Amino acid sequence: MLRIGICDDIREEVEKQEKQVRQITYQIGIRADIRKCYSGMDLLMEIELSGQFDIILLDIELGGMNGIETARQIRESDVNCNIIFITSFEQYSKEAISVHPFAFVDKPIT
Repeated sequence: MLRIGICDDIREEVEKQEKQVRQITYQIGIRADIRKCYSGMDLLMEIELSGQFDIILLDIELGGMNGIETARQIRESDVNCNIIFITSFEQYSKEAISVHPFAFVDKPIT
């Protein structure tokens, strides 16, 4: 089973992304455990309580700890997780490269 984390401080975005991920995993026949988080701290706590994710969809602009700092902390214990930054802010791309993301996806996701 694939463990997928979705982290964004905007609840509507999280719900939209979860729906899209569920549709995709269903279509390709992959079972997925999808966890929703609404802050970087929520995501780190979820990892501490339930274990590492295979894929994380992570917004860069989060209230409190931003997505890049959250990814830095994740990378301290997990270099294999595929982190996909989802953002509408291109100015963070150079800084985000330092945490070795798998990809960048522009908002809004279509």
